[in-house]
Amino acid sequence: MHSSTAQEIVHGVIEVIKQLRNKCPESKVINIGITPIKDIKLDLKAKQINELLKKNADEIQVFFLDLTPHLVDSNGHQKTGPFKDGLHFTAAAYRVWHQTMKPLFDKLYKQ
Repeated sequence: MHSSTAQEIVHGVIEVIKQLRNKCPESKVINIGITPIKDIKLDLKAKQINELLKKNADEIQVFFLDLTPHLVDSNGHQKTGPFKDGLHFTAAAYRVWHQTMKPLFDKLYKQ
């Protein structure tokens, strides 16, 4: 079984964003990064993907939103409270998501 590389995944995401921009050129795209993963190997890959996706955001039409700093402890490990099972969000994580997105939404709706 082939496991896609971080670069392959980012290429796919960028292609989807290009298609969205082609079909809806006036729309803004908010690309939400991969949230922390309990599995250390997968989390490392997620961090690589997020770094590459962040570079693709022009902060004019395409925005990158990283929830990771709000969902990890001081050692960079996934906090247990926001996750039910090391992957799926609890209500606490959705509150973090809302609080993190709100400033960006406020900015975009003022334009």
